Parts: sequence; structure tokens; C-alpha cells
Amino acid sequence: MTGLRLGKPRGLRAGDIDDVPYPCLIVHCSLLQSVRTGAVVERAPTKAGTFRIVPLVDHIRPVVFAWTGGNISDELLFSAPNSGYLNSQDWRCKVHCRVTARGRRPHDLRHTATSVWIAAGMDIKTISSWLGHSSAKLTLDIYGHLMGTDADRAALD
Repeated sequence: MTGLRLGKPRGLRAGDIDDVPYPCLIVHCSLLQSVRTGAVVERAPTKAGTFRIVPLVDHIRPVVFAWTGGNISDELLFSAPNSGYLNSQDWRCKVHCRVTARGRRPHDLRHTATSVWIAAGMDIKTISSWLGHSSAKLTLDIYGHLMGTDADRAALD
């Protein structure tokens, strides 16, 4: 329910979790996985070149805070079995993807979070910011079809 691409949580550190201004993740970098070699490739900072704050919803906050074990260090929040960066397969195993994500791909979870936010009536500018999109137009181009047809109904009425 954060809408993060897999490369973002892969680079999260325990110290990137905060309670100010509200429970959130502070996203500083993106760590991509090479399709060709499977190696994790560091790309810091994010594509936009800045950090962003992504709120943690109430039911996820305790899970993420527990995951840190109270640690606020520079250690990776989600590390591979060998203490390195998680690759996609490690992530699927670590979060029990077949159960928790019901077999969906990590990127499908991003679309699910966005769909929930739109259905809840959140404004597109906020959603765009949380997703790290360069503009609200990009968010509308991708997710605008989820906005419904209330405008058409209102016009007809």
C-alpha cells in the first residue's frame, strides 16, 4: 500500500522510516535489477533526482516498524539472505509473495495501491507525488480510466 516500485524498497534503510510529519518512508534511491545478469544496479538518487515522502497507512506501519527491530541505523530494511541487496526472487520469498500478494508481481501491487487511492477519492496530484511521477498528467494518462464516469453522469443529470 505504498505504491513503490520494487527498486525503491530494495534501497530502503532502517533510518528511512520516520514519524514526522506523519508515519512515512523517505525514498532516497532506486536499486534496479539487471534483466540480463540479475545483478542489483545502484542508481542514486531517484530518477527525479530528489527524495520523496510516502505515507505508511495505519495497518502497515506496525509491520514496517517491527521489521526494523527498533533499529534506526543505515542498515538495509530488506536485505538478501547474504546481507546484500534483495533481488526479485529473494523479495518474493521474504514477503511470502504467493500468500501476501496472492501471486501478483511486485509491480501489480503498485497498481493496486493506486487503484485503492483513486477509489477512495484522493486527489491526483497527491497520488502522483506518492508514485514519484513527474506530473499529474502522467498519472492520469496511466490511471485515468479508473476515475469512473461520474462526470458523464453529472453532466447528463
